[in-house]
Amino acid sequence: MDMTKVESALRFLAACAVTAVLCIPVGAGRAEAAASSVVYDGGARSFVFVPESTDLFGNFKGIMPGDVLEQEIAVGNAQGGVPVKLYLRAESADVRSAKLLRSLTLRVGLEGAGTLFDAPANEPGGLADWTYLGTVAPGDSAKLLVSLVVPTSLGDEFQFASGKVVWTFKAEEAPVASPEREAGSAPRTGDDMVLPVGAAVAVAVVAGGTVAFARRRARR
Repeated sequence: MDMTKVESALRFLAACAVTAVLCIPVGAGRAEAAASSVVYDGGARSFVFVPESTDLFGNFKGIMPGDVLEQEIAVGNAQGGVPVKLYLRAESADVRSAKLLRSLTLRVGLEGAGTLFDAPANEPGGLADWTYLGTVAPGDSAKLLVSLVVPTSLGDEFQFASGKVVWTFKAEEAPVASPEREAGSAPRTGDDMVLPVGAAVAVAVVAGGTVAFARRRARR
C-alpha cells in the first residue's frame, strides 16, 4: 500500500509491547500450552489476544538442546464484522535477545500456502516486509504453524537465558459490496474489491513471544 495515501486515509492504530519473560526452573516439567490466537475485532478497531499477555509462544519455554517444538497461532476475524486483509511483519531482535536467538532456527508456515520464514530466530528474514496472510471473512481465521529448532550444541552458557521475538500484525478492512450493484453482476470479494483512499481502516498491533532456555538435562 502507498504509505503517502495511507497517511490521508482514516486510520486507527493500536500497539502494545511484549514485555513478559518466562523462565522455567531446572528440573521443572514443561506443560503443553493451548494454541495461541490473534483476532481482529472490527467493532473495537483492535486485536484480541489469547493469551492476553500477547506472548504467542507458550510452547517455547524451558527449551533444551535438541528440542524441536511447535506452536499453532490462529489469526482471525471476529464475528459480525466485514472481511479483513491480514498481514504479518517481523522485527529484528534486540542485542540482548539476539545472543540466544541467533543459535535457534525459527520456521513459520501458513496453512495451505507453504513456508513464510525459515531462518535464525533473531532475523526478520522473509517477514521483513508486510506479508499477506489472506482475506479472512468474519468468524474465520488463518493458521500459522511455527516450529523452533534447538541445536544439540547449544551450551550451558545460555542457561536461564531468554530471547524476545517481536511480530507486528495488521488488519485492513475490506469494503462491503454495495446492495445497489448492477443486477446480474457477480459480487466481488477479497482482492477484487477496491477501497477508495479516505475510507480505509488499518489497525496494527505489536505482539510476539519469548523463548526461554533451561539448563541442559541429562540424556538417557
